[in-house]
Amino acid sequence: MRRDDRTLLLALGALIVIGTALRLWIAFTNYGFAYDINSAYITAALLATHPLHAYQDIRYPYPAGYFPVILLCHYLANWIGIAFYKVWKVPAILCDAGIATLLAWTLRRLGAPGRERLMAVALVALGPSFILISGYHGQIDSAAILPAFAGLIVWKLELGGNRRAWYAGLLIGLGASVKLPPFFTALALLSTARSRRETVILLGCAAAVPALSVVPFLLDNPGPTWRSLTYNNGVPGLGGLSVLVQPSLVPYWQHGVVFVPNSLTVWFYEKQNWIVGLSVLAAAVFAYRRRLDPLPAAALIWVTVYVANFDWALPVLHLGVPVLPAGGLAPTRGRTATAARSTCRSGLLPLQRPPARLGLRPADHARMGVIRRIADRADSQTGATGLGIACRS
Repeated sequence: MRRDDRTLLLALGALIVIGTALRLWIAFTNYGFAYDINSAYITAALLATHPLHAYQDIRYPYPAGYFPVILLCHYLANWIGIAFYKVWKVPAILCDAGIATLLAWTLRRLGAPGRERLMAVALVALGPSFILISGYHGQIDSAAILPAFAGLIVWKLELGGNRRAWYAGLLIGLGASVKLPPFFTALALLSTARSRRETVILLGCAAAVPALSVVPFLLDNPGPTWRSLTYNNGVPGLGGLSVLVQPSLVPYWQHGVVFVPNSLTVWFYEKQNWIVGLSVLAAAVFAYRRRLDPLPAAALIWVTVYVANFDWALPVLHLGVPVLPAGGLAPTRGRTATAARSTCRSGLLPLQRPPARLGLRPADHARMGVIRRIADRADSQTGATGLGIACRS
């Protein structure tokens, strides 16, 4: 191994280690977003006592693919004798490290220069949205993204040979069994399917895994399970179309200013899933007709999600970020970079709310100030983040 390659490898490893350590520090010193953490507590308790009634309290709106991890965290916390919320955040943090590692390896296979690989890994390892969602909020988006991104790479690099549709479909399905949006990744692969049989296998596997994960719960406890899986529409005002439709939503998240949703906000909120679904389908059709490479096609689909999603919460940003550098989209300078930093920092808005709104203890706010400064510093060093992208091809 050449000296330059060894230095680059050490730098990439250092970014991942530093990012992971920062997340673990945040995770172990902060309870996190109260609703999300409390929902995890409730779901873990239900799984431990009445497994098939895990959806009973309408607090877990995702398929059941992550339930084994929730149970493992529950038993580990009891066995070790530490708070559940600390153990609960660790798997998602490790998945962040996995995403960064896979991204670095993929860009190397694609022949990307060292600088671009460093920027891409820093985007994940030190990205404020990734740090705060996995390390503070207690969300599990990275656990959904990692297998779906792996499925995309398996398909792109043909790592499974003639069985790539099985491997890619099962990996994407595994991600969709944690949270449903990673299923969209399968649509980005259709333009390069070799045959109708490969298309059917890919889509069938990707749909079957999340569907089968919830079948036992629907059969045993259909009403609460169905309501729990369908009630979550997110929240408006953190970004996306909702900010354009009703700008007064933003001060609500920043300063707790009371607002009344207007009729257009209510309409978009109720129709959001249809709007996103149809927009993604249109993007997939465009990618198919143009026979786009899987990586740019996936980037197109996730940018479509960013644009069409009315209730654009911070975890949405996670979905496409790993795909963008690999898909021919890269951070840039100037106005686009400034817009991107503003977009990514929108994820810090919940930390600026009064303690009662976020569920933080007053003593936590000094710590959150440190986290914000670290995140801003990381943001400025890694350049544009999130939507700060420009097509090179």
